[in-house]
Amino acid sequence: MEIPKELAKGNEVFVGSGFDFSKVAKGQHPKFVVITCSDARVSPEVIFSQPLDALFVIRNAGAILAKEELATLQYAVEHIPTIEGVVYMAHTSCGMLNAVLSKERFGGELGEVVNELRKEIGARNEKEALEFMTHKGIEEIKRIIRDSGKKVDTFGVIYHTDSGRIERIV
Repeated sequence: MEIPKELAKGNEVFVGSGFDFSKVAKGQHPKFVVITCSDARVSPEVIFSQPLDALFVIRNAGAILAKEELATLQYAVEHIPTIEGVVYMAHTSCGMLNAVLSKERFGGELGEVVNELRKEIGARNEKEALEFMTHKGIEEIKRIIRDSGKKVDTFGVIYHTDSGRIERIV
């Protein structure tokens, strides 16, 4: 099966952009880790206007910091010497958060995650839930950084999908 045409064409544009791939071929040098949602409207490289190799991005639905995400963060903090900061970025109109705040029932792995988050978030509204998740995310990030013995800054932000702006919460 062929790669979808719009993706293949996009890759050709990327390859022909004049980017010096030798800069990234031998290793990565990001300054920041960004942990955020996998929502298609939330692309850290675009939101922060950063080039290839500037961000080490960890994404999943809802920007949930489970074992795998925390291990990835630990890897970045401990093994990429150029890391100066970690950004936890929640966002408005998050599908995962809306699922958690709804009364809808979900099955499978999604249902397990939604039910666990419902216990943590409780009866909060969207704004309160976003702030709660951001504070909780930063606490977990600080624990990983503290355990690593490294000095790395943390930034907890909310990305507003209706304006494109970020707001620092913690």
